[in-house]
Amino acid sequence: MKSKFQTLAFKQNFSFQEVKRISLFTLNFGGLKLNAISAALILSNFFTTLEEFGSFEYALSLGLMFTVPFNLGLHGAIPYFFLKQNKKDYDSVFYFHGIILLILFIFASSTYFLLVGFQISWIGLSITIAIIFSLQILASVISKTNGRIYQSVWLDSTFFLLLNGYNLYLFIFSTTASLAVIQVLLLIQLTLLSIYYCLRFYIHSAEFSWKKYFTAIEFGKPLVVSSLLIIGLTGSGRIFIEYFFDLSAVAIYGIYFRLAMVVVLFHQIVNIAYFKKIYASESKKLDPWIQYFLIAIIILSLFIHLLIPSLAQIIFESVRLSWQVSKSLFIALSFQMFFWICLSLFENIIARENLASAFNKIIIYLIILMISIFTISNHLYFLTITNLVLINSFTIYLAIESQLKLLNNNNIYFPKSRFLVRAVSLTQIIFLCFLK
Repeated sequence: MKSKFQTLAFKQNFSFQEVKRISLFTLNFGGLKLNAISAALILSNFFTTLEEFGSFEYALSLGLMFTVPFNLGLHGAIPYFFLKQNKKDYDSVFYFHGIILLILFIFASSTYFLLVGFQISWIGLSITIAIIFSLQILASVISKTNGRIYQSVWLDSTFFLLLNGYNLYLFIFSTTASLAVIQVLLLIQLTLLSIYYCLRFYIHSAEFSWKKYFTAIEFGKPLVVSSLLIIGLTGSGRIFIEYFFDLSAVAIYGIYFRLAMVVVLFHQIVNIAYFKKIYASESKKLDPWIQYFLIAIIILSLFIHLLIPSLAQIIFESVRLSWQVSKSLFIALSFQMFFWICLSLFENIIARENLASAFNKIIIYLIILMISIFTISNHLYFLTITNLVLINSFTIYLAIESQLKLLNNNNIYFPKSRFLVRAVSLTQIIFLCFLK
């Protein structure tokens, strides 16, 4: 039997090891994610016009949306089969799907080049970005679900590492950014991902079967609609801004969106480090944990609001030139990031409880409502970029309320978290009322 001193020493050692593990992970993850946020911001300094940078941001936004149908919901099937069903032999299925995506991309690209030659268009750039993100997401989720968090983070960051490598080249040689060069770099990255997927599938090929593949797709189908709708709700800002305004407005939105997104890094660190625990824990244990986590998000958001704008004005010319007229946009996007984090937290639980199909119907109505308000506001000459973001944010809040209602109907309760989310929503309404 262990003595009290031995037990105490074990606890202290465990605590030290846990703190060390989280600290090392935070440094790695934080550095890579800051790289992700800064890559597009730094790139904005090298485009000759805001419209060009807006085109890149627009292609990036569409690419993220295309990722959802390309992945067929398999990113949600991975934790379900690995963690809930304990079926560790499904790796080959997801690597096989990545190879299918690569084959389809090669076929489509070859056909396109034969017909029109090598011409850069936003649709071509969007699809290339979509395939890359699809492959990164699948590989990252597999690693994260298997507890390989460092590998997960690196796999998730390759696109923006490449982009910052291009930024370094532009800085050293004092030249301007080109969408054509970016497309070539993305094709190089796609080649490297192809090699990775082929090797991983070869290692696990003995475990593959068509039955497993179609079983995973069958589970993922509701998640395709759900994820596409959620991205349509949370990530379609650039598309609506391009429709109601122009590409210059898309560029400005993209710049402040990334500055506000710094707070999301903290959420992503916790989500990856404690993914298994969040996915499997009961609501009684999760509710106070989520409440304290969201309080930390609020405190961090306030700190970011005080610090980031000053630093950004020193580094990024576009921020320095637009800050005076874009302060309210940054505040509105800060609210949006908070609600986005909340939606993401509860989305894991919605998927775990197989409530995605029921939630899809609600999201459809909310998106219709949001677009209707955008249209009416535009006709009344009330719609600005900031107001569009606030309307979008409030619609995300309504989606969170819908998530919690669905969970309540299944005897899963989050009263403390709901109170905090409602308090922040009330603060946003007050901000909207006093917005000039």
